[in-house]
Amino acid sequence: MSIIPCSYGYKVVCKLDDKLSVPYKTYKGEECIEKFFESLFDEANRIMECINRYRNIEDMIITDKQLKEYRIANYCYVRKNSFTRENYKVKDHCHVTGLYRSPACNKYNLKLTLTNRIPVLFHNLRGYDSHLLIQKLRRFKDKKISVIPNNMEKYMSFSVLRN
Repeated sequence: MSIIPCSYGYKVVCKLDDKLSVPYKTYKGEECIEKFFESLFDEANRIMECINRYRNIEDMIITDKQLKEYRIANYCYVRKNSFTRENYKVKDHCHVTGLYRSPACNKYNLKLTLTNRIPVLFHNLRGYDSHLLIQKLRRFKDKKISVIPNNMEKYMSFSVLRN
């Protein structure tokens, strides 16, 4: 008996800004797993563009009131420690929305960088679905794949690493 996948569906959710979420997408037809991965890689590229859009401090969105509050602030809003010459004050902002958050110490702010990891959750990945996905994923030679196997045909987790 051969199992032939015939459709997929997914939804992209951005918890920082719902405007960046994507409505439910579905596809029915041949080669649906290849189409799924192609669509998923396109989404990953779009997401990385969103993450990099406000990376530079010059692009930060800050009001005059926030700027005044920043100038008089004496401590990091996260760690609650005073600023020093070595651990100086910086403007922390969201790299997805561009919105200013609060003054932070430089050392901690550098640790707040966004990850390039995009979580993808599957229903029934431990079931036979993972076997079908991994088989097709091998066709994308330009991608590095990391898997955590349950056995030779079922997988608990897999990651596609960016080059």
